[in-house]
Amino acid sequence: MIAAVKSLDLGEGRTATVRELTVGEIRVWLKELTLDSTPDLVTEALFDEVSLNDLARMTDLTVTDMDALLPSQLRLLMETAREINRDFFALRAKLTDAARTIAAELPAIPPMSSP
Repeated sequence: MIAAVKSLDLGEGRTATVRELTVGEIRVWLKELTLDSTPDLVTEALFDEVSLNDLARMTDLTVTDMDALLPSQLRLLMETAREINRDFFALRAKLTDAARTIAAELPAIPPMSSP
């Protein structure tokens, strides 16, 4: 099995390696996604298309490494990851769309009244 791998120059002497995820790694990602009950909003929501945890899974960088990067550098990393992991990004988009559809169909929860 030969996974797609690409080295990326992020500028300022920083490099990253992006690799293709296996189907098993995608299964683990989905299981871990359902277990995460206290997400860090910056890590999970800085970009619509991917979380920083997702990028860390596809690269040789940690989320802590990414703290030192500019959003423009992360976008470059994300574009390369999307190129190599098209199927992962397609699945993630489907799950996001499904979650939005379900949320839109849920009845509104009335605000709690003060005692």
